[in-house]
Amino acid sequence: MDKTNKKHNFFLFLVFVLIFVITGCSSTSAAKESTDKLNESNQKGDQPKQEKEAVFPGEMTLSTTKGEVGTTVHFTITGLEPNTQTKLEWKTVEGKYDLKGLYEFTGVSFKDKVIPLTTGKSDANGQLEGDFTVPSGFGGNHTIYVKQADKLMTQANIHVNPTFKMSPSSGPVGTEITITAEGIGYEDMERNWQLTYDNKLIGLLTAITTDGKAVAKIRAAGPVGKHTLTIWHGYLGIPYINHEQAPTSYLPVPSFTFDVTDEKVNMTQRVEPIPTAADGGVVMPELKNESGVSVTLDKDSGVVGETVTMKASGLPKNEKIDIIWNTMRGSSGPI
Repeated sequence: MDKTNKKHNFFLFLVFVLIFVITGCSSTSAAKESTDKLNESNQKGDQPKQEKEAVFPGEMTLSTTKGEVGTTVHFTITGLEPNTQTKLEWKTVEGKYDLKGLYEFTGVSFKDKVIPLTTGKSDANGQLEGDFTVPSGFGGNHTIYVKQADKLMTQANIHVNPTFKMSPSSGPVGTEITITAEGIGYEDMERNWQLTYDNKLIGLLTAITTDGKAVAKIRAAGPVGKHTLTIWHGYLGIPYINHEQAPTSYLPVPSFTFDVTDEKVNMTQRVEPIPTAADGGVVMPELKNESGVSVTLDKDSGVVGETVTMKASGLPKNEKIDIIWNTMRGSSGPI
C-alpha cells in the first residue's frame, strides 16, 4: 500500500515538473519573439517620431498678443525665402443685420475680409523685422498672414480690446453726453455692451455694420453733483453682475464721471435731428398709387401733435376716403 502511494506521488511530482518546464519554455519563446520583432522594427527605422513637422516654413513672433486700435506692434519673422518681397495682411470681417422682409430681425452675419497691413523685404538669412499699427475696425481676435508671392509662409494672432471715450465731463441738466467706442468685437461674447447712468441701464452699444465703431448720445440728468457712467458687457444684452467671474472677464469695464453743474438750463423746445442709419437702414419699398392718383405731404418728419398737410388728386369723385396711420407695436415682455 505504501509502495503504491509512493509511486502515485512520484507520478504527480513528474506531472508538475513537466507543466513548469513547458510554461517556462513558452514564456521564453514569446519574449524572444517580441524582442526579435522590436529589433527588426528598429533596424528598419520604424521608430515613432518625437517631433511634429512645422505647419509653415516660417515663424512669426509679436512683441504683444494683446492691444487696441492704434497699438504699435513689433514683429520678427524667420524662415522666409531670402531677399524676397514679403507682405503682411490683416484678417477681419464685414458685418450685417439679417432681416426677413422690412422689420423682422433674424440675426447677424459676417464674412471674412483681408486688408493690407505692411510690406518689406526679407534679408539674406530669410528674416524680416518691423512694426505695424493695429488698424481701425473690429476688435476681438485677428489673424496676421505673412505671404511671399501669395504663398502663406506663416501667421500669428492678436486680440484687440475696445476703447471708450466720454465728452464733455461736466455741464447742466440736459447737456448732451457723447460716448465714442472703437474696436468693439464681432464675436458673440464681445459685441454687446451696455451703458448705465448711476447704475441704471440706459441702452446698448454695438457695431455690427459700422466696422467696430459706435457713438452713443444721452442727456445729463439728476441733481447737481457727480454721476457715474459705466460701460458693461453681456452677450445676452444684460450686463454681468459678477464681472470677475464672467466668461468675458478679460474685457475692460470702463467707467466715467460726469459732473452736473448748477448752470441755467436751456428750456427751449427742440427736436433732435434724425440720425443716419448704419448701413443705410431699412430700404422702404417704392410707393405705388393707382393710375392717375397723386398724394403729397408738406413734411416727411415731425413731433407728436404737429400738423401735417396732405394733398391728393385723381381720386374717385364723391366717395369717402379713408386715411390710415401705419404704425408698429413692440413686444409686451419685461425689460
